[in-house]
Amino acid sequence: MQLILDALARTQGNQTQAAKILRMPLRTLVHK
Repeated sequence: MQLILDALARTQGNQTQAAKILRMPLRTLVHK
């Protein structure tokens, strides 16, 4: 969970970019 929050912080809350950083589908990121 902390990795997701860190990625969102790095992208100023941009979920699409955070998903790319984490190599995770956007739907998975939004669901978590």
